[in-house]
Amino acid sequence: MRGPWLRHFDVRNSGFCTTSLEVLMSTTEFAPEYTTAERTRFIALDIVLVSLLFVPCQLWFFPWLREFSASAHCRYVFGIKGTSVFFFGLFVGLPLHAAMIVMALIGRRGYKVLRDGQVPPKGEKVFRPTAIHRGVRAKFSGWAQFLSSAPLLALAVWGGPQAQALIAQADRVTAKCASNTLIERTVAGKPAPAAYVSLAHRPA
Repeated sequence: MRGPWLRHFDVRNSGFCTTSLEVLMSTTEFAPEYTTAERTRFIALDIVLVSLLFVPCQLWFFPWLREFSASAHCRYVFGIKGTSVFFFGLFVGLPLHAAMIVMALIGRRGYKVLRDGQVPPKGEKVFRPTAIHRGVRAKFSGWAQFLSSAPLLALAVWGGPQAQALIAQADRVTAKCASNTLIERTVAGKPAPAAYVSLAHRPA
């Protein structure tokens, strides 16, 4: 059986823990949260943007890309070989575009974190209670986000020589291009000028 002194100790200890927790919560700074209306608008806007990107890609871009890749050796884009456009676009252009998007979204937030010295940065709203951190933790988070596009840039640098090698390999393969009287062909061993993309016989 616990004596009166033990019960008195438990009450004091429990009070001490409760008080300490209250003091800790009162001294912790939290980032502002989205309201319910703001969350609904945010989610609805994301759904609309994803739909506007996904639907055209599925209906038009990906079918066009499959067709272009199958006959890239017969095509010219503004006088440039289709194989060059395809491989450089795939190995260099795609990582560079992804790096730009990551830098605009994540890298920009990392800059704000480094500028304000805290994470989340000043004025940024969150979806759930999030404590504001400063010091080493904020610097690490800021630099990690600011440099998040570096791997994609490195991938683009690596992809340049890979694209060159694949283009050289594709040029060594002789392929018969489909004839089409409605599309201009090469003239005097050079690709005929085209406003956009033309299907043409490869120079002999």
